[in-house]
Amino acid sequence: AVAPSPLAGVAESVPFFKGDTFGRQGTPCGSLYVIQSGHVLLGRLHEDGDTYALGLLGPGELFGEGAVGPGGLWTTHASA
Repeated sequence: AVAPSPLAGVAESVPFFKGDTFGRQGTPCGSLYVIQSGHVLLGRLHEDGDTYALGLLGPGELFGEGAVGPGGLWTTHASA
């Protein structure tokens, strides 16, 4: 089991459902996320228009780092 994140008490919990795409590469990214349960698939959009899988994240992992980077943009696609 994964221990609760220290952020759990200060951050809003946002549910996502299987198949939901909530991050699109190159669009504004306003939040960092810590996965409480389930998985997030990260992908990269290529010039040919296809999205290629980069990795599968699970509980306790962080993503959405584009929110704190220059320009505040998603660096990948993210879906539940």
